[in-house]
This record gives sequence, structure tokens and C-alpha cells, in this order.
Amino acid sequence: MSRILIAEDEVLMLKALEFKLKKDGYQVDVASDGKQAMEKIKEHTYDLILTDIMMPFVGGMEILSYVKNDPIKKNYPSFADLCCWIGRCSVGRI
Repeated sequence: MSRILIAEDEVLMLKALEFKLKKDGYQVDVASDGKQAMEKIKEHTYDLILTDIMMPFVGGMEILSYVKNDPIKKNYPSFADLCCWIGRCSVGRI
């Protein structure tokens, strides 16, 4: 089973994505701010990280930079913004 981390500070978006991904059979961890996301990334291995860009404490770009500079975690697939994943903006994939 693939393990996904969702880092999103908007509760409704977080819960909607969590519900859909769990329903589709994924193991999902959630973080409501960047600090929580960083703690989870340090503790676990993920197949995919979905992150918002602007969050309290640590932003999504800082999270991605940390992941990309870690020799073990640098190959994680990730999306720079949840909005781009559902097609509401044009941020694009990192």
C-alpha cells in the first residue's frame, strides 16, 4: 500500500483529499502546517508528498527543498501545491 503525506492548512481541503485517497486504498498521513509535515517526513518514508505552498511555520517550498537535499528522501515524488494537483492553478509539478 502506498503511503502519502498531505500537508495543507485549509481543513476542508485536507479532509477532502484525505477521504478520497483513503477511499482509493492509500495509507494517508496528514499535517495541518509545515512544522508537522517536517516532523512526519523525518519519521516516515512516503511514496508521495502533496503540499500546499503557503502554510504556517514552514512553507511547502522549504519542505520540498529539505526533501530534495536529503540523500535518502531526495527521490520522493511531490507536488508543489495541492491546487495544481486538482487543477485550480498553474503552479506545476516540482
